[in-house]
Amino acid sequence: MNKNELLRKLQDEYQTWRAFLDEIDPARMEAPGVAGLWSIKDIVAHLTGWQRRLTGRLLAAPRGEPEPPPPWPAHLHSEDDINAWLYESNRQRPVQDIVGESHQVIQQFFSAIEALPEDAQIDTEHHDGRDFYLLRLGEQEFVAGEFFDHFHDDHEPGIRAWLARTQKDATTFQPEPTLVELIRYNNWANAQILAACKELTADQLGATAPGTYGSIYDTLVHMIRAEADYIGRITGRRPQPPFKWEDRPTVADMSAFAGQVATALLDVVQRVPPTQMVHEEEDGLTMDYQAQHLFIQVINHGIEHRTNITTILAGLGVATPEVDGWGYLFAHPERFALQEGRL
Repeated sequence: MNKNELLRKLQDEYQTWRAFLDEIDPARMEAPGVAGLWSIKDIVAHLTGWQRRLTGRLLAAPRGEPEPPPPWPAHLHSEDDINAWLYESNRQRPVQDIVGESHQVIQQFFSAIEALPEDAQIDTEHHDGRDFYLLRLGEQEFVAGEFFDHFHDDHEPGIRAWLARTQKDATTFQPEPTLVELIRYNNWANAQILAACKELTADQLGATAPGTYGSIYDTLVHMIRAEADYIGRITGRRPQPPFKWEDRPTVADMSAFAGQVATALLDVVQRVPPTQMVHEEEDGLTMDYQAQHLFIQVINHGIEHRTNITTILAGLGVATPEVDGWGYLFAHPERFALQEGRL
């Protein structure tokens, strides 16, 4: 096989790969749980990271140059450590950037093959009904189709199974109105508390009371960060504030970010089936459960900590907003067909 024949075969594989990605809704690309915590986007980033390494080696070999440093920290050697680094480095990046980089790196690899000498040694090996292309340059050997081989062998079956399973959920899913309204209530109640706290002094924000989470300020931080975390657990992408928490943002800044979190949370509850599985890994342990658990946690957690804050405010003699269900009813009578009159 010569390099032009190899390129044609790899370009055919690439067109199949590109068509496969184009068929997937971008929103589904970011849903976790396809392979452990990983989403399809994470798998693409993983494949691209290793392909970037192969491309760098192939560019250097014909020139007699030393093997270039890998695209990950040099102290990482085991595949597990490298894969974990690729995941952490890319999981917050937009899906369009990840997919675009994948196309770019593959094209760079094709350019590297085109630049090879005409007499480059390329052998074909047959295993399990598939062809594998070995490119030899001096003492170095390259598996030319490594990107696609790795995809077919290790990731394609799992991705296709996940797509088939979740497509069934997506086509039959309709948001549950009461659950959606509970999230709307939670978002509204948080906004009322934050508005009340904007008027507090630094001493009042630092106040606490027995049996509460902590100070008013710390409780607000905890509430907002927790809700962003719940979104991240479900979608694989946690909303990020425009500030650093360690810089102790103002209540106004936290309120603006809380609005972004509220919008994202409402989107999740209307888009994600409650039975969608969430996968977590921590300290060598794994846990799988349905997303509806986190929706319950949002409601319970919010009520608990808003009560903490109103308790402290009452102890300070500060008027507290009415953030129970009745307060929500009278704030949004149109949502509950409220009618009032006299007997």
